[in-house]
Amino acid sequence: MFDGGITYDGTNNGPEGCTIGFLIAPGAISNGSGGYVAQNAQLVAHGVFGDQSVTNDLYIHPTAVGSVGGIVDFIQADGVWAGGIYPVRIDCTVSNVSCQEFSFTDPVFHSLNGSNYGMYVQGGSGGPYDLSITGGTICSFETPASGATALSLNASGSPTGRWTVTGVRIGNGCPGSAMANGINISISGSGANGSITIVGNDISGPGNPIIYTPSASDNVILANNMNVDTQIGSVAAASTILLAANYVKEGLSGSSTTISNITGQWVNRQVVLIPASSQTFATGGNICNALSVSAGTPVIAMWNGGTSCWNLK
Repeated sequence: MFDGGITYDGTNNGPEGCTIGFLIAPGAISNGSGGYVAQNAQLVAHGVFGDQSVTNDLYIHPTAVGSVGGIVDFIQADGVWAGGIYPVRIDCTVSNVSCQEFSFTDPVFHSLNGSNYGMYVQGGSGGPYDLSITGGTICSFETPASGATALSLNASGSPTGRWTVTGVRIGNGCPGSAMANGINISISGSGANGSITIVGNDISGPGNPIIYTPSASDNVILANNMNVDTQIGSVAAASTILLAANYVKEGLSGSSTTISNITGQWVNRQVVLIPASSQTFATGGNICNALSVSAGTPVIAMWNGGTSCWNLK
């Protein structure tokens, strides 16, 4: 699909055994006067995008000629299905392209033997902007590659962002093995603060539900996710501690120590710290307010993006 708007119904079959099952790749065509005009693709989809494709069952990848790039606006996919080695890939990294308003509701994206991912999103200066995945399953139907990731979200450059993942079974839920990693989040580039919301998902199968190295300026919400909120991490008390993204509750092991720096923050991140011994939190690093607690007393720590320090209670 290169230009125009269509309604696609892949029924229960769809393209099978192709190199790419369904390709959405608008670019730029000659305007007849030495210049170029952008193609614009819009899609309402149901049914099967592809099955057992060599590369991808669904591949969204607008291209460009010089300063004129293709546009993908309004992907509305409801009850779609993709099953292959690399089921779904979205790549909007080419300069001057535009990707906006992508909505996947109750999809089933399942990978086959040796797959490295179930859904891979590579954002760039052209988007995707406003991407939602609601309900459904992203999982492995057979045996995934070692270290495979169910959902990979890579945001680089503005206006990438406003991505939401809600109510999805991630990394498990298929007859095959659980994938090693649930969601990988990567945010980079000037002005790329992500705006990624991951709430209310089941990530109970993967050993690593979230892989993410945060920056203090990242706009990320991780909340009420199975296998994240239900586990308690452990970090040794020290003057500087690092909080892993996989946990919203962290046990502080070791003897009483003065903590003055807590790393692993993003905008408005909130973590409950549970000290094994009496614990002192001191200002002078990135702690907003000093606090002393006895062993076993939970401490609520919230990163304050306005003051660039942790508020403790």
